[in-house]
Amino acid sequence: PKHGRSDDAVWGHYRPALQRAQVLPHLTAHKVVSSVEEVAVEFPNAWRNDAWHCLHPFSLDLIEADSIREKAHKLIGQMAGITSAMRDDHLYLMLGEPSDQALRPTMERSLTLMHQNLGIRHTIVREAESEAFCRDLGERVKAHVIEGESARG
Repeated sequence: PKHGRSDDAVWGHYRPALQRAQVLPHLTAHKVVSSVEEVAVEFPNAWRNDAWHCLHPFSLDLIEADSIREKAHKLIGQMAGITSAMRDDHLYLMLGEPSDQALRPTMERSLTLMHQNLGIRHTIVREAESEAFCRDLGERVKAHVIEGESARG
């Protein structure tokens, strides 16, 4: 797809809020392998308590409407291949929204399609929600760390 902004650039938008929430030191890579096909998806930024919480920057700040649709379809296909392996896990799509306002209706339709077809537990985080999302995630990570320390102590 033609990019206005890459997934890495979208990660750059969320990263400072994750840093302030003290989440980054607790993130690790997580590779999900399909039990059915020879498919694997690597999530470079994931956190585990009872389940994996995979943070996935997802830029839909693309130049053409067709590219937005294609990228959404590709993600749906990837997730279909690993659905059974992510049964208890949670995918957080950290969205990068289109700069071009004319492409927002295409993005909204693509988000609806993803909600209906991803087949795994997921949350779509919009850029305007990034601070609140990162603060909440930071509180959950902190609570888990404290719980783990008290269980060991």
